[in-house]
Formats: sequence, C-alpha cells, structure tokens
Amino acid sequence: MTQQYNKKEAGLTGLGFIFILLILGFFVALGLKLVPVYLEYYNVTTSLQSLEKEDSAALSGSEEIKTLLKKRLEINDVTHVTDKDISIEKKVNGAIVTVEYEVRKNFMGNVDIVVSFKDSVELAGS
Repeated sequence: MTQQYNKKEAGLTGLGFIFILLILGFFVALGLKLVPVYLEYYNVTTSLQSLEKEDSAALSGSEEIKTLLKKRLEINDVTHVTDKDISIEKKVNGAIVTVEYEVRKNFMGNVDIVVSFKDSVELAGS
C-alpha cells in the first residue's frame, strides 16, 4: 500500500532569504547613518532649552545670547550648527532664538541622506 502526498513543501528559498537579508541590511545601514544625526539634534534642543533657564539680565544682547549658545553647542559636541544657522529676533519683552540647519550624509555611492532641523525658544526679558 503506497501513500501519495499531494502537498508541496513550503518554505523560504535561498533567494528569498538573501532578499530579506538585503532589506534588513538596508535599514540597518540607514539607521547607522541617521541615529548620530538625531542624537546631535537632541543636543541642540537641550542647549536651546537651557537658555530659557538662564538669568535674563545675563542675556542682554544678541551677541551674548549667541555666544552662550555656541559655547553650549561646543560642549555638547554639535558640529553641524554654524553662526549663520542661529538667528535671534528681538521682541519687546524678550527674544526668539531659532536654530535652523541641514545635515547631509553620504549613504551609498552617490546617494545622500538630507535631514533638515528647525527649533526655536522664546526668551523672556532679554
């Protein structure tokens, strides 16, 4: 008595496994490029937020605000923010400090990843 099985074996082929590895590798490479960029952005936002806690008498002018912010960015090892990325808008009862910058990272070959950031904080009484 012989039994016949009409079921096909189902599973992942070698080509399918390689395809899954390629997709996984792509996202790992993307993460390795983007995680440091977002960690640096976190340092920018914490530096900006620390300006709010600063004594308003110490921040009398735009140059003092910019100098203090640049020192904090340097301490936090922020390398992508330059002088031209920091703008200070004076208001009647304070100032708005804005940091707007762009980071370009080479991804693979001639493909780049471009990430833009903009964050601002309002300072009272400066």
